[in-house]
This record gives sequence, structure tokens and C-alpha cells, in this order.
Amino acid sequence: MVWLILRVLHKNILYHAKVINPGWRQNAAKTVMKWRQNTRSFATNNGSAGDDWEHSHEKDAPTAGKYKSPWKIHKDKYEGLDAAVSENEIPKETDILIIGGGVIGSSVAYWIKQQNPKASSITVIERDPVYTRASSMLSCGGIRHQFSVPENVQLSMFGSKFLTNIKQHLSVLHESLPDVQFTPQGYLFLATSSGVEQLSTNVTMQQELGAKVVLLTKKQIQEKYPWLNLEGVECGSLGLEGEGWFDPWSLVRGFKQKNISMGAKYVHGELISFEFRSLGTSDDQELRLDSAVIRTTGGRECEVKFSLVINCAGPWAAEVAEMANIGTGKGALAVPLPVEPRKRYVYVTHCPDGPMLDCPFVIDYSGVYFRREGLGGNYICGSSPASEADEPKIDNFEVDYNFYEESIWPVMAHRAPCFNNSRSNLPGPAITITMSLTRIL
Repeated sequence: MVWLILRVLHKNILYHAKVINPGWRQNAAKTVMKWRQNTRSFATNNGSAGDDWEHSHEKDAPTAGKYKSPWKIHKDKYEGLDAAVSENEIPKETDILIIGGGVIGSSVAYWIKQQNPKASSITVIERDPVYTRASSMLSCGGIRHQFSVPENVQLSMFGSKFLTNIKQHLSVLHESLPDVQFTPQGYLFLATSSGVEQLSTNVTMQQELGAKVVLLTKKQIQEKYPWLNLEGVECGSLGLEGEGWFDPWSLVRGFKQKNISMGAKYVHGELISFEFRSLGTSDDQELRLDSAVIRTTGGRECEVKFSLVINCAGPWAAEVAEMANIGTGKGALAVPLPVEPRKRYVYVTHCPDGPMLDCPFVIDYSGVYFRREGLGGNYICGSSPASEADEPKIDNFEVDYNFYEESIWPVMAHRAPCFNNSRSNLPGPAITITMSLTRIL
């Protein structure tokens, strides 16, 4: 290829030199020799010039399998077509900046982009691209329609419909279809005699909104789930359709893959601060957010200008809001964002004799919950602290094993006697613990 280019250049040089310069032979020979020397030094793999060229073009090469040929790469770069941008590349300006690339941030980016992918540029900032401390990944992945607030019921019903048709929503050309492993086993809420009225009221409201939820008597629950011990239980509510659990990681991956295909940019970095633009007065409320300072993994700080910023930082949303003077300013800005992180333990226990395919997501009236995880006799379980005073510290990810032994396992073993064997069936610790940081409004 290089030789062919040189031949063409040689002919053009000879043609123009012959017409313009009488000493064209000598000048043409010098020009061709100079081109050959420069080309050799630039394309070599051993010289420093060749290494510089190679490293300078590494960022132009997309991930393996994204394109079929190098011509597609050059077409995207030089003809202005959108291509997936490396997470290390931070744009200087964007229409919409989203702080947080978990399931909420990625969902926001999707719903904006799917209206019109070309209408606005979107940049998503995520400081933990493997989501080791994201509540999206550390949650139980449950979805239910059984809420006491109508808006929550409607939102969840919409979410269930989205998960059911996720292959249509998040499919990407030349990529495998998304599969979030949605398991529609339903939620089973158990109530005592004092909770019957409230549970009945909730079910009536849910049914009026279109949720497929039924109120079951103690006898009906026993007939449907004979492995349950219903001592102290008066009734229960069961979701028949659209409730269950899914794989949060697969959902976030599907959103991210779809968003990138529509032109959204994901940046691996951390928000450091906001820059403000004055509207001509000294009042804090007359200041407008103008840009964000992002620190990359390499320590480089970049400023990104935006027209709109969306706070999707999950448990850390209050910290982001404070950077924008929310909670520290005057007037309406004096009110802080009512979100704070809470640490929760999710335990995984193995019980080969436990309930299998007919096991719903059981919520005991004590607050203890459990559900099946896969088909290998594994179950996840947990509970919220009994009081505000029992809330664990959030400055670390240390695990409280005693909480399982003292508060979770006794309730599970009482409610489902088959879990009496869930602690001694493996050589060594029978539980694995993760933690979730949840948003409290």
C-alpha cells in the first residue's frame, strides 16, 4: 500500500515538475527520496517514531467485534458518524450531564435518547464502572406492585411491563439480546390480625390500579404453600403477575449497551465540584450551574459544560446536591435533599431441602424476607434493623455475622422449618454476605 502511494506521488511530482521547472529530474529525485525516508521512519515498529504513531492511534481503535473492517473505523472518524467513545475521553461540553451510571442514571439516559437519539448529547459520569458499591448491583433485584402509595404501584407496573419486553427495548444490532432472567414468582406478604385491615386496604387500591394482586386467607396460604408455618399469621397478599426478581447487573449492562449505541457517552470519573455562572446579582438563587469538574482515574481534572445536569447518584445524591448549594444556600436552597445512605446486609444461604420452584419472595410481618436464588438450593435473605438506634455504620463494608445468627435465621427457621438445616449443610460457613446502600426519602 505504501509503495502504491509512493508510485502515485512519484508520477504527480514528475508531471508537475516537468511543466514548471526545467531541472525537474534532480528536484523530483530529492523529493521522492525524502518521502521514502519519512515514510520508513514513521511506519517502523522498532523506532521511537513508529511507537509514537502506534500509541497515538490506540484510542481510535474500538473494542473487538464492534466493527467488521478498518474502513468502518475511518468512516466513523472522518465522515462524522457517531461511534462508541472511550470511557477515558471526557467531552468539553454536553447537552445533558448525568451523575451516576447505575440503573437509575442509565435508565434516565435511555428514556431521553430513545425519544430522539440525535436531539441531544448525553454524558454519564460513573466513578465505579464495575459497580462494586452500587445499590443497583447489591440489591435483591426485586420488583413488586404491592405498595401503599398509588404512584409506586403505577411505576412498578410500568417497570414490569418493560422487563417483560426488554428484548424489544434494549436490543442492539450485532449484539446478543439482553436477558435479565426475570423470575415472575410474585411477592407474598404475611400479616397478623392487627395488620389485616391495612393489608386489605392496600390490596383494594392495587387492584383498582390494575395490579394482579389477591388477598389470601390463612387457609388458602397453607394450601398453596404447605411448607410454611403460619403461626401468628392471619392473612397474606400475593402478586399473581408482574412481580418477582431479576438480575440487576444484566439490566444495567443492557441499558448501557443500548445507550452507547444511541450515542450516549459513559465516562469513568468522579464529580469534584460544580462551577457557577452569575446572572448579575449577589443572590445565591441567581447563580446557575454552568459546568462540572470531573477527575479521571489518572488524576486529571476536566471541566465539562452542560445545559442540564441530572443527579442520579443514588445513596450519595445528597452529596452531589450539596455541591450545587442545595442545603447550604439561602431560601429554597437551604432545604437539603432528603436522601441518605443506609447499609443493609443480604445473606446467601444454602438449604437443599428448602422450597423450590413454588417459592415466592416471602415478606414476613417481622420484616425478615427470603427468596429462592437459582435452582441449586440457594436462598437470599435479610431484614432491616428493628429501630433507628440499630442502624449500622456506613463508613465501611464490614459484615455483621451476628445479625444473621440472631435476627434472620431464627425467624426463617420458624416460618419455614425446612431452613433448620440451612446452617450445617456445608463444610465451613454456609452464608455469604453482600451489602446494599439504599436511598431513604
